[in-house]
Amino acid sequence: MTAAPRSAFLLAGLLSACAGAPPSPVVAPPTPTTPGPGPRTPPPPTAPATTREPRLTRLENGVAVAIREATGADAQLQLGFLSGASFAAPGLAELATWTLLEDGDASQGQASLQQAVRRLGGTVRMQVGPLTTWLDLRVPGDRWQQALAAVQNALTLPSQSRHQLLRMRDELVSARVVEVRQQPLRAMARAMLLGDRSTSDYLRGLLDRDPGEVSLFRSRLFRPERAVLSLEVPGDPAATAKLLEQAGAQGFAGWRPPLPVPGAVPMLDRLSPRGAYWAPSGRDEPCQVGIVLLLPDLATTGPRTPSLLLLQCCLTMDGTGGRLEQLSREQGLGPVRWQSELVQTADAAALLLTAEMNAADAARVWPTVELARRSLRDVPPSASELALAARRARLTASLGQLEARSRLRAETGMQLRGQSPAQLEQGLTALTATGLDPQAAEDFLHLPAAVVVVGGAMPEALPGVATFDLLPTGFAPEAVATGSKAPAATAAPWLVRAIDAAGGKDLLRRCRGYRAEARIVQEKAPAAVDSLTWGDDGTLQRSRKLLGQEIVTTLTKDGGSESLGNERQTLGDAEVSTLRREFARHPLALLAAAARGELEFRAIAQREVGDRQFVVLEALGDRFDRLRLHLDTVSHLVRVVESWETLPDTTLQHVQEQWSDYRSVAGLRVPFHRFTVFDDGENRVETVFASCQPLLRAP
Repeated sequence: MTAAPRSAFLLAGLLSACAGAPPSPVVAPPTPTTPGPGPRTPPPPTAPATTREPRLTRLENGVAVAIREATGADAQLQLGFLSGASFAAPGLAELATWTLLEDGDASQGQASLQQAVRRLGGTVRMQVGPLTTWLDLRVPGDRWQQALAAVQNALTLPSQSRHQLLRMRDELVSARVVEVRQQPLRAMARAMLLGDRSTSDYLRGLLDRDPGEVSLFRSRLFRPERAVLSLEVPGDPAATAKLLEQAGAQGFAGWRPPLPVPGAVPMLDRLSPRGAYWAPSGRDEPCQVGIVLLLPDLATTGPRTPSLLLLQCCLTMDGTGGRLEQLSREQGLGPVRWQSELVQTADAAALLLTAEMNAADAARVWPTVELARRSLRDVPPSASELALAARRARLTASLGQLEARSRLRAETGMQLRGQSPAQLEQGLTALTATGLDPQAAEDFLHLPAAVVVVGGAMPEALPGVATFDLLPTGFAPEAVATGSKAPAATAAPWLVRAIDAAGGKDLLRRCRGYRAEARIVQEKAPAAVDSLTWGDDGTLQRSRKLLGQEIVTTLTKDGGSESLGNERQTLGDAEVSTLRREFARHPLALLAAAARGELEFRAIAQREVGDRQFVVLEALGDRFDRLRLHLDTVSHLVRVVESWETLPDTTLQHVQEQWSDYRSVAGLRVPFHRFTVFDDGENRVETVFASCQPLLRAP
């Protein structure tokens, strides 16, 4: 499954349906339910309840709305955005939604959305899929307006400070680490649905995100024109619609955020991984084995859905009695009792079959799965197989309707598309009578499938098996939850090595700045020559010669200025701060500050780039917006300084500086070459130092 339309965007379809245009055939699948191992001949499911026609409308601010009258004591509210995991950057949709739930200001008496809904006696949860993000609320029926007001307030509340957003990010990471440790196979299946190749990649995506990115994401994607609101609340739907259409804070139509921050929102090409993945422990112990099989859209009754669902059931029968079990016996895997469950995101679902076995048997599961899948093409299912599979398919399709929130979302999507649950039933009945089209098996083989093994000692020479780590290498999850001191401790051994490699703690502690001359070259711009002196107290004297002109930049403890000839201009505070951070990012300045105890780091991960391995350390405190060092694990030299800078115009800029050509100067190792890449790589700057002299205090 690609992150771009499996048929088209879910929310685009919903919004166009509300506007009267032909809708797209995609809808969010139901919420996870965990069935036990299915019987060989399951009983027929109860008939689905008749879908109630919703009242469809569009508010003046652009929000598409579907309203039903509640039949029980509780009210259901769902707000969806076209803003899933495939937008902007890995992990960003989930982090932005988490901060939407957790944002609050205790000093101002402003409760977070999570707290506000709990005080109303309700619950709220978030669901993120490849394409969409949803907030699901359930509250007492007479309090739905207060709950919706809390949602609107959360959407308009300004983002918290950088440190508060980092705290929320670490809380989310800690919660996800617990899930990975407790249910690694389920966590891996969910990560795959979101387009990640492993749980460590998924967690790294969250850790790589910066608070500035969260603000931009919310500004650009959490918007009325990208939203659909689905309500099941007491009272006449027409009266409810009038309440929503009121202006100002009285109605949801009053939610009118400022214009989005300019800039494009990239769409990532995130594919659901296929193949075999193993996280070995190296110990002689039983392995946890999971088979991850992507399901077709169960709530989108397109022409291919019944046949794909039938073939999926022929393959597994939820773990008992399907082609997979038959081929497993023939391959000598022995009696394997698969436990089945559904793993779902907002708009993608997978069947997860799990079992425990020894490493030798685990190594044979993926070839067996592939053999069983291909057998459906080579030996088409018999009439009896199709009959059993149809009964199982009806049960699978009905599982999502057991949970009220998922039922509401599925019903809304079907109604907006002019569909009904009966269409799937009719399709299954027709296929059982006529048999499958030969092309159906070919289509089925294109559905992603994977096998995940956790634990045990992986046998040698397993072609096509990718190894992975459950957690990012070098990442200390306990440190994230306990604050800055613990992360600093995990980084300490690497900092000691880096400081020693640069010349030692004694010399670096005496380093108070540097004097340098350099030639600066960038694409489509004339070259410049800099002569500068930088001090660790934030002072700078720089002369830049460009096209026969000389620009002099001066930073003092009190401010800064630039002059060209007789013209002099005072720099603003934001410009001064940006310049100071630029020169303080020099590896010499960073290691000197660390040697003096002025700057702390925490270990984030280890990464491999080409034939080199790097350990990544992230700076703590408020000296930088966000800064990371990439240390060479062999030479222990700083090779990359990565930073996220808030510019004077409040835009966020990603800067990656690659340092090389280290030379010995005054007893210290100093880099003489820097290659800087800004944002998306379109702006690249090369700096070649003719000289770089450390300035040392007296011993």
